[in-house]
Amino acid sequence: MIAERARRAPAEVIVDGYPRRRPRWIEVATSADHKDVGRVLIAGALGFLFIALVELLLMRLQLAVPENSLLTPVTFNRLLSGNVVSTLLGSRATPMPATTHPSMA
Repeated sequence: MIAERARRAPAEVIVDGYPRRRPRWIEVATSADHKDVGRVLIAGALGFLFIALVELLLMRLQLAVPENSLLTPVTFNRLLSGNVVSTLLGSRATPMPATTHPSMA
């Protein structure tokens, strides 16, 4: 019995090279590196500011001409509310450096 076990070699794991890397966006989104976190925050802020700009342009187009029917009143009200949220997320939701934070003064 012991001689049988000694003759059989354990199973080998055969690998064809290194494991595949994850896509770059997954690497950045799950990274703890401060540079990657900063890039994600800046990209998010710029994305929200772009959305706010599009909403603002649609509202200004609606108000450019009297009796304009580009947007319904309900859509205009929704754009106005969404614009406030998008602007705040784009401009104020990013972390402020500790030296400029009001509580640090």
